[in-house]
Amino acid sequence: MGFEHLIQSGIYKDKDVWRFYSVDEIIKHQSEAGIPDYVIEDFKKFIGKTWVGKGKEYKIIGFEDNNAYCDYYWILEDESHNRIYELWNSIKFYETIKMDEKIMRRIFRFLKALWKYMLYGQRVSFCIYRNRINECCECKNFEESNWTCKICGCYITKKAKMSSESCPDKRW
Repeated sequence: MGFEHLIQSGIYKDKDVWRFYSVDEIIKHQSEAGIPDYVIEDFKKFIGKTWVGKGKEYKIIGFEDNNAYCDYYWILEDESHNRIYELWNSIKFYETIKMDEKIMRRIFRFLKALWKYMLYGQRVSFCIYRNRINECCECKNFEESNWTCKICGCYITKKAKMSSESCPDKRW
């Protein structure tokens, strides 16, 4: 059975293995295949999305319910149409890592700024500090709820004090 047939039909069944390539097909055969609702919700959420793992980018093109191994797998395809199967839970794990990358970048930027400040910086005068804070408060990228910048994620009250730092929007 060729790959084109799988995409067109949206489903593949062989002994204990179900492979789904469309949301409609997984819903249609849910009770027959014994797939829980939460798996279908994840399928809807992830199908067609890009997943970065193993040093490559993959597109999530399908889902496999392998009863022989009692596991669920995502069917992934890279730009060269090579397919791999990744455990269902690991995609969620990598999605969590991807979200945590923002936090890690923010921590890295903070440490870099702190290092620059320790080597070259000084505290700015209160007048300059107040002007910087006023500029930030008028900016569309100012997040009032936690006093952060939407561009760089920095806490404005901290960053504005450092002479070695500047606004990513070139306001100061």
